[in-house]
Amino acid sequence: MKEYPFIKFTLAFIVGILASELFQYDLNYYPIIIFLFVLVILLLIKHFRVRFYKIIFPVLSLFLIFIFGSFIAKQSEIKIESPLINYQKEKNTKLYAQVIDVKLERSFEIVFTASIDSIFIDDKIFTSSDLLICKFRGDSLQRKYLYNNLNSGNKIFLTGTYQKGRERRNPGEFDYDKYLKSNGITGLFISYQTDSINIISNQKNYFKVLLHSVRKEIDKTIHDLHTPQTAGLLRGLILADRSEIDYETKNEFINSGVVHILAVSGLHVGYVLVIFIFIFGRFGIYLRSILTILGLIAFMFLTGVPPSVFRATLMAVVIIIAFLSNRSTNIINSISIAAFIILLLNPNEIYNPGFQLSFSAVIAIGVLYPYFQKNDF
Repeated sequence: MKEYPFIKFTLAFIVGILASELFQYDLNYYPIIIFLFVLVILLLIKHFRVRFYKIIFPVLSLFLIFIFGSFIAKQSEIKIESPLINYQKEKNTKLYAQVIDVKLERSFEIVFTASIDSIFIDDKIFTSSDLLICKFRGDSLQRKYLYNNLNSGNKIFLTGTYQKGRERRNPGEFDYDKYLKSNGITGLFISYQTDSINIISNQKNYFKVLLHSVRKEIDKTIHDLHTPQTAGLLRGLILADRSEIDYETKNEFINSGVVHILAVSGLHVGYVLVIFIFIFGRFGIYLRSILTILGLIAFMFLTGVPPSVFRATLMAVVIIIAFLSNRSTNIINSISIAAFIILLLNPNEIYNPGFQLSFSAVIAIGVLYPYFQKNDF
């Protein structure tokens, strides 16, 4: 453990997150508990000094991290208690909302995420800040018009159908409703005619609008230069949007056992990292590292910041910064720091299979590779 000093704190933090499910303490008690522990540590430092630093201080520090992890997990719990969860499917629903994020154009629909301001169902009005995935399925001209004019930050009025995600009906079946709620989304809203959507305010989130414009331009260039089949594949690999990859292509990747290549993740970030290191190879080490970090962050935003790309980018950035600071670039320490930051931002990632598998794979490589190298395997 002396070779991996940070992993102890990350493990204590993870245990704290997992333990938060077992203890049903009020959230207001956690700051008091943390304050008392800090006070005890300060008192023990004053009275015990040397012995305290060697034995008691490390134990109390880890326990403090454990409590902090439990507190962060409790604070970030997603609890959807909206009255909308009592409705399965309601037609002729009216919605006032603000656009949060617009997805790339699809062959038969426009998809965007919106935050509810107010919603009318069965002559009842509900006000909330719930998130809905909105889908517009008009004809091609109507979709093109909406796609060119809809921006993040716009306030809109919609009429259409509100519905919950499809729930699990058979054992082992995917529960789409549960998946939506785990991402803080209450349900779906579907419209079919242009006059059912009205942009009532053109205020914009300029950063998201700029980012979406870049993604749209790259997507347009891909479609102009390639066949629909190739364009769908490139869109998935470059922009992390697999909605246009045709069934035949997906099936061929599945049958060959390499379908994971279609999911933009650490593999693709690794390729991008190598490309940037090669491009900036003529610069000094500091400038090269800074430009590489900026390039990785740009690629992360270009793909829409999916969790897998965020994890891989953060790992790469931590390793580069550790190298620049002349500290040990021990891979176990680096991914421990990356895991700690990710879980600090979103403790629910600990339950994500992608998080578990990616970090397990990197840890296995970090632990086993030196052994194989030493024994000349």
